Amino acid sequence: MAATPELMTDEQFEALTRLRDDHIQIIEKYLSLKGSAPLEDKLALFADDIMYEIVNTMECKPERTCGLRKLKLRFEENARMWKEFEYNNIRIISTDRPDTFLVECDADGTIFSPMFKETRPYHNYYYIMFVIRGGKIWQLRQFTNPMKLIHDFWKKLPDDVG
Repeated sequence: MAATPELMTDEQFEALTRLRDDHIQIIEKYLSLKGSAPLEDKLALFADDIMYEIVNTMECKPERTCGLRKLKLRFEENARMWKEFEYNNIRIISTDRPDTFLVECDADGTIFSPMFKETRPYHNYYYIMFVIRGGKIWQLRQFTNPMKLIHDFWKKLPDDVG
């Protein structure tokens, strides 16, 4: 259990503040990488034993990717589907643990729909939980509006929309 500020020395509090700031910089770096960023830049931010989970999926069950090698394959697959992707309106929320953060943000980009063989605009709202360990992202759990994903990914828009 983490010590409360009332029970910490000034040095302990300053060390904890520096640690939180370092962790926030890692999260900011990840969120600043656009879809076209080099894969190596993205992977360098993750621990070898990363647990990357997308909670809302088309299959109605969480999709978990464990390990850096599998995450690389996932990112390569995503690059074929997501043509551009970036996070905006980012709010990073600290928790009572110095290694755990919640992020609220928008995500914008374009997504390739295999059903219609075309690229479409994409916008969704995200909650992302990060756990940082050893200066790397160790756990990432991502929540979105699944209905918005279904709409943007699968629904064929009328010709006069857009």
